[in-house]
Amino acid sequence: KIGQIGMITGSVFQDPRSQFFTTTVFDELAFGCRNAGMSREEILTRIDRTIQEFGIEQLRDRSLLTLSSGEKQKVAIASCYCMSPQIFMFDEPSANLDPQSVMEFREMLKKLKKMGHTILVFEHRLYYLQDLPDRLVVMEKGRLQHIYKREEIPKITNDQLITMGLRSFCPEVASRCRKSREAEEPMKQHALLELEHLRFGYDHDAKTILEEVNLEVMGGEVVAVVGDNGAGKTTFAKVLTGL
Repeated sequence: KIGQIGMITGSVFQDPRSQFFTTTVFDELAFGCRNAGMSREEILTRIDRTIQEFGIEQLRDRSLLTLSSGEKQKVAIASCYCMSPQIFMFDEPSANLDPQSVMEFREMLKKLKKMGHTILVFEHRLYYLQDLPDRLVVMEKGRLQHIYKREEIPKITNDQLITMGLRSFCPEVASRCRKSREAEEPMKQHALLELEHLRFGYDHDAKTILEEVNLEVMGGEVVAVVGDNGAGKTTFAKVLTGL
């Protein structure tokens, strides 16, 4: 039965919004445990333990609607962890996490593995999984094309990974490749985007998300907007596109 499967298997989707059932972080962490009929004391113990181990104390009483994409992903993973399933399945769990959160997630995977849990991670980013997998299964067009054992994984070359549509185990490789190319000079005839004193905050939150943003982007220029989860990157993109 699906209810029994849910007690032994926990899934985290690529888009965490599609698996939320409540509106607050606390209620979302408690949701699965409540459905399983656990006692109030057991639920509170599990929530406190999960919040501490994931370092999300600041999110405990937040509304899910006010969280960034990365924060929502953390909550989705934490709500799965709260249930203590035997099997964890993660679909591109690093998709919305900042670099620091990715490495924290790696440490959590190591801990779960050490505790004896079975873990399946469906990914194309591999750098944070280095030395963790016991098997690497490569799929293509719905079929299993390659199955590498633990001792075979370090022998896979970057050329082989590229051929299979996967990224390098070492993030520095891609960085070196980019640096080796001569950067093209942007076409700086005129600015295509100009921002002056941009401020923004949501109606449901008194906090100002964007404060005094000034930016000029030239034709042919590529600008990367980076920052921690919750820094305002998605909000910034939505403001620029009128959403």
